[in-house]
Amino acid sequence: MMLTGIGAGPGAVVAAGGGVASAIGGGVAGVGGIAESVATGVDVAAEFATTGALPNLSAAGTAFLQRMVTNRLEQLTSFAPNRKRKRDDKKEPPKSGNGSNGFKVEGEGEGGCGVKAFKDQTCPKGQQAHHIVPDYALRYGNRADGAKGINRIPGMPSLDDGPSICLTGGSKVKSSEHNKAHEGTDPQIAALGDRKDKGPLGVAPIGDIIEISIDEVGKVKPHCQAEIKKKVDDAFSGVDRKAYGRTTQNPPPKDSEAHSTLSSQTAKDKNMQRDHFGKTKK
Repeated sequence: MMLTGIGAGPGAVVAAGGGVASAIGGGVAGVGGIAESVATGVDVAAEFATTGALPNLSAAGTAFLQRMVTNRLEQLTSFAPNRKRKRDDKKEPPKSGNGSNGFKVEGEGEGGCGVKAFKDQTCPKGQQAHHIVPDYALRYGNRADGAKGINRIPGMPSLDDGPSICLTGGSKVKSSEHNKAHEGTDPQIAALGDRKDKGPLGVAPIGDIIEISIDEVGKVKPHCQAEIKKKVDDAFSGVDRKAYGRTTQNPPPKDSEAHSTLSSQTAKDKNMQRDHFGKTKK
């Protein structure tokens, strides 16, 4: 678009951002000072578009002219060369990495995953400690008894010593990290217990359960995969990976084969059998 000023000559056409004024004999056809103000405003706006110099609005005269020029400048900045409109609503893009409360943003960075024994776990607000290997897999009784060391499978980590990690949200909060970990882990463990080649209904080799648990929690926290595997392997050192673990979230009936199988197991090495505090005893 070409911009030209008033007084350029008889018959000159002035166009600025869609406004056109006809100049004949150096004058502007119009009524009183308003037409003159409009013409002067167009000239000032044209100067800005071609030179990039900001006009002196006070020198331009009337309040009407000031308003007109200001509006025209806003229109011109959208196409004036080498100029960009300043956006007041421009926001700083969110940064990844450590949050203000010190926990790691999902999928970012390395280390600092805080995998530790359940009893030592302290999670920031909005997160919960999650047993990487479900505690229900390590006992044949309910959780309350299991916390006291009752009806637990010999040689397995205690409730307090089970390796855990902080995950966002609750286990029932859809799409939260905690929910994703359970949704990935629990159905696969249950499916193992339905396979006849894995043992009696409702049980499966603890090694298979551990493998699924490490893999699924690692998917929720990809940057923590190595730490998760190391801490879980450490917690289950000395445990026979062929020993049976429970695959159902509810305890098996006392007259079931699963209950009989789980309750009759002994640790692979009796000298490494653990008490309900997770400490080894001889």
